[in-house]
Amino acid sequence: DNESADLGSNSMKLIAGYDETYFFALKYAKVGDVINIYAGDTQYSYRITDAKYIEADTQAYKSQDKDMLVLCSIMSDFSQHSGEYYYVFADRINGEGE
Repeated sequence: DNESADLGSNSMKLIAGYDETYFFALKYAKVGDVINIYAGDTQYSYRITDAKYIEADTQAYKSQDKDMLVLCSIMSDFSQHSGEYYYVFADRINGEGE
């Protein structure tokens, strides 16, 4: 769609999803883990630098020029973390074609 991020750009990318669907396993992410994202034939790799629960009404990130990935898991109302989001912050560790 027209709102899709250019994964090859040197800027922050934010991807959000619900903990009960696409991001059900995100809560197991740990600092140092690698996240691989595939866009067509290109693989982009990011190393997790931080992961934490933060209140939903708090802006946990600020738009940056840094080439990083922020994943945000929106927690279920039935979760012990209701009213919070789970954020995973990761820095890019490879470039296109690497």
